[in-house]
Amino acid sequence: MTECTLIPVRNKELLERYGIYFSPKTLRKWHSIGRYPEIFLKMNHRLFIRLDKWEELVKQKAKENQ
Repeated sequence: MTECTLIPVRNKELLERYGIYFSPKTLRKWHSIGRYPEIFLKMNHRLFIRLDKWEELVKQKAKENQ
């Protein structure tokens, strides 16, 4: 079984600690419009960022911009 770190979208300080510098409002908007659905997980009416998927997305975007 693979471990997955979940970062609550509502916790701006924790998001920034893990290098996610988007506001909770922006992240909730992305989730609602279906942008990058692989990075989000909703559990018990709370929205989380899957850190492993976030890091994959960042690497992919960096590679595209080279």
